[in-house]
Amino acid sequence: MTEYNRVLSGKEYSDSDRELVNVKVLSDFYSKDEESVFARMKKAALAGKLMREQQFIVGLSNSEIPGRKGKDSDEDFAVVQGIIDAYFMEINEAGNEDIVLVDYKTDNVKDGRELLDRYASQMYLYSLTLEKLTGMKVKDVILYSTKFGEVHYKEWRYYNSPANRMTAKERIINE
Repeated sequence: MTEYNRVLSGKEYSDSDRELVNVKVLSDFYSKDEESVFARMKKAALAGKLMREQQFIVGLSNSEIPGRKGKDSDEDFAVVQGIIDAYFMEINEAGNEDIVLVDYKTDNVKDGRELLDRYASQMYLYSLTLEKLTGMKVKDVILYSTKFGEVHYKEWRYYNSPANRMTAKERIINE
């Protein structure tokens, strides 16, 4: 706590900046609990299965992009580019590798639902991109908030289906 106070007491940080950081959440990130995102990422790193700060450029058809389905021909596509904070591979029950996408967020929001509402389309596009580029399934998307910790969005693939969009958001697991 002393180091936290020293670092954040500088003039470069405002009171609102300090409110974005929850010391317990940050220390919990380094949990040794085998189910924590940190422990899972560490295990993946040791196995050479952790990727960080991965730039990408991919072409997506109109039917793959939220809000564009049926607007133009699927022969047309949009170029999407970005930088994925982190993703790692884990072995599933069938013995195959799946991907877990991790994105770090520092937003000042009231809860995990608001965070997901803000970033669901970005996580949908990032997940879709990872599946196209790797040929593997994205089984979980974790928004790691400096304020709330892990916000899971396992139902990300429902984002492009308006009928299922609310249902997917209501199933958020906010640990």
